[in-house]
Amino acid sequence: MTDYTSAEFWKGAPEGATGYLPETGAWNAVWVKQVGDALFAWMASGDTQWDEDDDSEEVLEFLIPRPAPQWSGEGLPPVGIDIEVMHGTYGWIGARVVFNSSGCCS
Repeated sequence: MTDYTSAEFWKGAPEGATGYLPETGAWNAVWVKQVGDALFAWMASGDTQWDEDDDSEEVLEFLIPRPAPQWSGEGLPPVGIDIEVMHGTYGWIGARVVFNSSGCCS
């Protein structure tokens, strides 16, 4: 059985993937990227681009979300993790890491 939460499984995901939809009798396995209310699909069997998905409403209940990145607190936080930062005017605020100095960004 596939472990959809393992880092090894998600190494195969195309950049920007926010979820995975396993194969069923109704559709093929696809990586999913959600942007606002729109869903885009990337065929897991070797597609090369994101295509807008017209069936977004009926697949949401089967969608496996990408696991949140883990961080031990050592070194730089990984891209995509939610953190709290001290803002000079507003105090502690929530933020999401979108870039770090290793050159990784989303």
